[in-house]
Amino acid sequence: MTTKSKTGAYCGHGTSTNGAWDAGCTYGNYSEAYLCMRITESCVKWLKNSGVKVVTDAPGNRINMIAQVAKSNKEKVKIHVAFHCDYYKAAPGTLPLYVSSEGKKLASKMNYYVMKDVGMKTRGLGYRPDLYELAQTNMPAVIFECGSIKADLKVMRDKYDKYGKACAHGICKYLGVPFKSTLPNKNPSGIKLPARGYFKKGDYGKKVLSLQKWLKAKGFGPRKLTSKYDTNTIQAVLSFQKYYGLDTDGEFGKNSLSVANAHTK
Repeated sequence: MTTKSKTGAYCGHGTSTNGAWDAGCTYGNYSEAYLCMRITESCVKWLKNSGVKVVTDAPGNRINMIAQVAKSNKEKVKIHVAFHCDYYKAAPGTLPLYVSSEGKKLASKMNYYVMKDVGMKTRGLGYRPDLYELAQTNMPAVIFECGSIKADLKVMRDKYDKYGKACAHGICKYLGVPFKSTLPNKNPSGIKLPARGYFKKGDYGKKVLSLQKWLKAKGFGPRKLTSKYDTNTIQAVLSFQKYYGLDTDGEFGKNSLSVANAHTK
């Protein structure tokens, strides 16, 4: 794939400029960073499935907004997209933001498929030359406000894969890349999670090794596959739990296994 379709796709919030956790807007137990990371991850998956090379922070959301812009500029991507959602008092509907004429075209393509395939309402497109991500990128950029964290919560929470897929469809249309709407294999690595539903510090063996391989394949770490449920593995599990909105206890229990299986099959 040539760099003509190389795309920057990032999750808004998650990591602040000082390296601390940045949840973005919140409502109940849900945060902007959590909801938008799942949409970002889905969008990246469908873009890659269509042959698009993607520069991203998904999964994990480990770089801040300034670093995201710098990465897109350094990698010379064709477009830059960041996913956000609006605060709880906002009206329902999407609100893609842009600054350039090409950014507006990209925003329009993405918005069309989100409305068509997800059934989202829209508040239209917004021209925002004052926003860093739009003003400092060297390419057409869009901040895609996915909706209100309160009014559109169910859609962003329960239809995140359909949402990300629709965004990827719109991006592909803008890039002139054929969109592939089916996945050949959702688990191409062939790595299987152990059926056992509970791991804690001190455990070891082949089942722990399988878990480590799965976590590493998903981008959470650990770097070394030791077959031991050690400190590095606990950190990887904590990253996984934080990313999917689970209780962050560092122990891989039934809830963690259930969520992991849902993102493997």
